[in-house]
Amino acid sequence: MILFINTALEREIVALIKNGKIIKQIDFQRKFRKAERLLSLVDQLLKNSSLRLKELKGIMVVRGPGAGFTSLRVGITIANTLAYCLNIPIKGIKLNKLNKRDLFLSRTYRRFSRPVLPFYGREPSITVK
Repeated sequence: MILFINTALEREIVALIKNGKIIKQIDFQRKFRKAERLLSLVDQLLKNSSLRLKELKGIMVVRGPGAGFTSLRVGITIANTLAYCLNIPIKGIKLNKLNKRDLFLSRTYRRFSRPVLPFYGREPSITVK
């Protein structure tokens, strides 16, 4: 079972993929307290599928570019942490390169050796000069 996380869009997605098919999916609107919400949704998704974290075989995460820098960082951090702790493969995909075929390519995963890094697509605009 592969966990898919996409926090690059306003409407975000966590999903479980098995044998090339999305078997469960939760879409949610981005709001404040993303970290608490995303972790609880991953937990809810697993419970609704009668799965445990240890049963995950890999993680796929969209690494950007996206609607918000913080949402990308939170989604990628959660994906990297789960992959590291569970010692399972992880793959980062750019949003503009994402297609359905990518969701099902588990052979291209690698064991956790280094984290997936965000791709912002532009410089941050967070301070006034």
